[in-house]
Amino acid sequence: MSFGKWLKRVFTAKQGGEVSSALDESISAGPVAAADSVEEEAAGLNFRSAIEAHQEWKVKLQSALDNDSANELSVANLCRDDLCMLGKWIHGSGGQQFGEVELFQKLRQDHARFHQCAGSVLEMVQSGEGVKKEAAQKELSSGAYVAASQDVILDLAQLYQTVSAK
Repeated sequence: MSFGKWLKRVFTAKQGGEVSSALDESISAGPVAAADSVEEEAAGLNFRSAIEAHQEWKVKLQSALDNDSANELSVANLCRDDLCMLGKWIHGSGGQQFGEVELFQKLRQDHARFHQCAGSVLEMVQSGEGVKKEAAQKELSSGAYVAASQDVILDLAQLYQTVSAK
């Protein structure tokens, strides 16, 4: 499935209330099918790479939980929303181009919330306590982390459709 078709499917699923299943299917199927890089790029951001990077955090956090490798990651860095590729774009050229656009402002807020949720999950995993690790697992399967991740992906899908149409 091409990147554009995948985004359209995710956005359509949002309208029908089936967001979670559409995103789950795409994540379990692996990376979005290779597409023309021109199709993926808009307004100075490779939207496909940004989406895949945020999907990959669930894999990294689950691996840290399963393999006790959480100490390799930094909660302080993970909580920062300006270190990843998307965050650099949001706080840089994306903000300069779209800072006044309501959808971009929503993306900025949702992206910051995502990083706070991911940092919270990592902190629970790093605690070493069974109860907190169980709470981390719940966050990764159905908690605020999942909702924040879905919001970022949906925001990116909508923003891509908006900026690529120009």
